[in-house]
Amino acid sequence: MTAPARRSAALLALAAFVALVVVGIVVGGSRPALDQGSAPTVIALCSYLCLLAGALLLLLPLRAAADRLVGGVLLGATAVLVGLDLAIDDGSPNIGGGFVRLLCLGVVVVMTARLIGAVAADRRR
Repeated sequence: MTAPARRSAALLALAAFVALVVVGIVVGGSRPALDQGSAPTVIALCSYLCLLAGALLLLLPLRAAADRLVGGVLLGATAVLVGLDLAIDDGSPNIGGGFVRLLCLGVVVVMTARLIGAVAADRRR
């Protein structure tokens, strides 16, 4: 797989992550707090797998240093998000955990924007 193809595949994985996060929020918000079921957990797991796939595609060998930086930051954000979900698994409100989650999602958005710029530059060539 060539470098532009890996960037495009990583961008597709990140877009799937964003879509699944939105779906997870909608599904979780449409159910009572005590009757969530397993759907939000399954959706979160799938979203984290997409984020992990995007990060690993950028960390593969033969990549530019900028791609490795983006992949490393995304991998770190994935670890923090998964750790938060495992630590706050009882559904209780946690303002600090929510703020850290928001920061991590912001980092993912910024890194995705950088990747969009790289993919656009690849397509112009």
